Amino acid sequence: MQPFEPTAMLRAFAIAFFIAHRGVKRKSLTPHGAVAASVVGFLSISCGLRGFLLLLFYLVATKATKYKSVMKASLDETADDSACRGPSQVMACSALGVMFQIIHAVYFGKEQSIV
Repeated sequence: MQPFEPTAMLRAFAIAFFIAHRGVKRKSLTPHGAVAASVVGFLSISCGLRGFLLLLFYLVATKATKYKSVMKASLDETADDSACRGPSQVMACSALGVMFQIIHAVYFGKEQSIV
């Protein structure tokens, strides 16, 4: 997949919007966090197939946050508030990865098989 080609960008927009919408529905993201996640997802997936690694990281991190959330809430009263990510948390966790993906896509272009 060629980075930043129109079909890749359309696909990236659709996937990023879907994942952000899902995050709001499941109370993993605030509405502003969903906007930040949409931008991050769009830029990441537009860079190529490696952008799906960041998406996988998001899904695993969401599952880890929700894991035993009832027990965490009983131990710490603020645990429930931290489960819903805002834009600062989204950007803090993904800004560096997205920046390196964009740099890689600009300098090296299309992803190639290593085999």
